[in-house]
Amino acid sequence: MKIEQVEGTVPLGTDERLFVLERVANGASFGRTHRLRDFLLYVGSRALDGRTAEITEQLIGIHVFQRGDRFSPSEDNIVRTTARSLRVKLKEHFETEGRNEPWRIEIPKGSYIPVFTEFRPPVVDTSVKPDIPQKSPDRRWLWIAIAIFALSLAGLWLGLRSLRALPPRSIFTVLMKNSPALNVVCSDSIHARYQSVQGRLTPLEDYASGQLFHNGPPPGTNQAASALWPLLGGQLLSDQEDVRVAMRLVHSIGPAGRVELRHPRTIRMSDLREGGDFLLMAGLRANPWVGVYEPNLTFQIAFPSATGVAEIRNTRPGPGEQTAYLTTLNGKKTGKAYARIALVQGLGGKGKVLLVAGTTGQATDAAGEVLMNPAALEEVQRLLGRGLTDRTTRLQILVETTALAGRTLDYRILKANF
Repeated sequence: MKIEQVEGTVPLGTDERLFVLERVANGASFGRTHRLRDFLLYVGSRALDGRTAEITEQLIGIHVFQRGDRFSPSEDNIVRTTARSLRVKLKEHFETEGRNEPWRIEIPKGSYIPVFTEFRPPVVDTSVKPDIPQKSPDRRWLWIAIAIFALSLAGLWLGLRSLRALPPRSIFTVLMKNSPALNVVCSDSIHARYQSVQGRLTPLEDYASGQLFHNGPPPGTNQAASALWPLLGGQLLSDQEDVRVAMRLVHSIGPAGRVELRHPRTIRMSDLREGGDFLLMAGLRANPWVGVYEPNLTFQIAFPSATGVAEIRNTRPGPGEQTAYLTTLNGKKTGKAYARIALVQGLGGKGKVLLVAGTTGQATDAAGEVLMNPAALEEVQRLLGRGLTDRTTRLQILVETTALAGRTLDYRILKANF
């Protein structure tokens, strides 16, 4: 292909810049972020090919995110949000594994056209200089200088180490980084199945009593399942997706206070009253303790039936807002799903409780991505009109996801409020 000089770059052979672009896109920094990789390759290849007119927000939305010809950037911020994440990833790449690359790639703020800049390492002058008689230095000052230099290096190393240990700013790190004790409560898979068999949702008081699974299998259980009930009923099992999202969230805050992974059946109302911070995964059907806080939320995860698909209800709709957000996945699991993130104060004003749930498992996973994505923090703060801090005790975020064949393609933040 013929590659024209991109404005702001240094002329060089075509292949070298293209090879750098491909190495960056296939590097560890972009290995698990296919959306960012596709974004980078789209804008990078067109910039190198001189087709900068194709690098617009609308065309990126159509070709990279498959939004269709009716894509409107004013209604969907997916390109702007992803571009912010891409700038962060590029900076991280060239500070780590790409530090020896002959070219640097940047995407300036306010533009989507990448800039390729040749990287020239500093040149060390090794020329021989004539010997000039020097007066012998006082060696005491020499040793003092060496000691000061060594202490400076030690201080720099410790400073870099502490900076490296700091997690990137995200919604979750801002809200929960300083938590002295975080209780992570995932779903109860057996209880979710129990309700499907009995055909109705279990009242919270029945679950909280701790006696539910001592009364035998639910009505309607077949003979084979009834024979297995003594073995299965007492198992403390959680949905793998919920546990994975919870562990990624906990890992994102790095070294923090004590973290304890708990099953919903090990929780009692007294635990919630005594304080401490809680991360409650899943909705009411799989984690009944969510029911303690659900009635006071604007965006409520609701289950029309024990076996039906969850939906999100807007209990305080503003002008022109929907009153319900329904999952629209077809038989091939393609369509829209939703997730709700809510931060509330603990019972009696003690501690904080973060509720993370989606209408599907993939939507719950997307909610986890929102909590960990630095660009999502910026977007939420923009919607709120103010910043988040570790003193924030109330927050609600509504997320829409787009799925293809059961896999989440992308998500966007629809609303955020206190």
